[in-house]
Amino acid sequence: MIFHVAMSCSGILREPPEVVGAMLKDAATGRTLESHEVYALAVTYQARGFEVIPPCCNHNSKGYCTGHESSPDDFDCPSPAQHLRD
Repeated sequence: MIFHVAMSCSGILREPPEVVGAMLKDAATGRTLESHEVYALAVTYQARGFEVIPPCCNHNSKGYCTGHESSPDDFDCPSPAQHLRD
């Protein structure tokens, strides 16, 4: 079983902008998210009751990946930012 690593919302919010800005990329475009975008994701997911920013579509109510039988590269899943847009 393969699990995605998740990033803590509260942990992100404790980090300075120069650290946060390099943490996430948009899966659809490959663009590195700016610090204000990462902070916004963390605040939004935390407000929805998540402990972590969901790393994939297969997550529990806290945002943690619940595991995959095959390679994560096999999944067609939106990025965390796309989850919020949909």
